[in-house]
Amino acid sequence: DLLKTYEDTSGRKVNVDKTGAFLSPNTKQEVRNTTIHSIEVSNVREYNKYLGLPAYSGRSKASMFHLLKERVWGKLTGWKEKLLSNAGKQILIKAVAQSLPTYAMSVFKLPSSICNALNSIICNFWWGQTREKQQIHWLSWRQLCESKL
Repeated sequence: DLLKTYEDTSGRKVNVDKTGAFLSPNTKQEVRNTTIHSIEVSNVREYNKYLGLPAYSGRSKASMFHLLKERVWGKLTGWKEKLLSNAGKQILIKAVAQSLPTYAMSVFKLPSSICNALNSIICNFWWGQTREKQQIHWLSWRQLCESKL
């Protein structure tokens, strides 16, 4: 009945299959049942994602964004075996590695540990470092990111 009122007022249709209620674990069972029954949606017990990001942020922000770090690492690791010129690496970094976290960074303030890990992944890709093979980083990452002007 509540969602029907919303639909009539806003002119938008609610997709009940994709809609759920995330209630605090401290919510009494009676209140939980009444709420779920009144809006006629399912009770969500775990974190769902919206546009690839968690819809709920818990206490551990680093664990919340671990998947983002893994996605960047996975994209770049697939290209490590390929012989790429510096220009090719630069394009790949800008088009993939730096664009993946852009939306997350516009919505959330990423923990510095995640930012440092992302920088490390990108830097290691640039210099060709792998787990098996260490490479010398001839310039610091900050110097590489400085403007040429």
